[in-house]
Amino acid sequence: MNEADIRRWLTDNGFEAVGDFAYAAPFMDTNRVLVEFSSSLTHISVIIDNGLQETTVSSCAVKRASIDESGMLSGVGLVSPFLDHFTRSGIRPIWFSDAFVERLGAHATDHKAAIPR
Repeated sequence: MNEADIRRWLTDNGFEAVGDFAYAAPFMDTNRVLVEFSSSLTHISVIIDNGLQETTVSSCAVKRASIDESGMLSGVGLVSPFLDHFTRSGIRPIWFSDAFVERLGAHATDHKAAIPR
């Protein structure tokens, strides 16, 4: 995958461009998740922004990104940091597709929690 593929995936899955290098999606009631590209377009950071503070939850090279069999963007930090919240609360991040959630349901024991339906 390249930077253009990632940008396309982000906009197709609930993120909106917020400048030349960043995309944002709502998360919970008052937070948003930012996906920011480095100015060289070689790295991506995933950040939770609550309006007062930004917390980086992942930073990796663009070349690590891939699309898994459920259509989820993997390798950049949009799954693991949000999976526990989803399994506990049942509130699905906008970028968790139906196919991804179904796949999680089939593997719920792997995540030590049942996925709410």
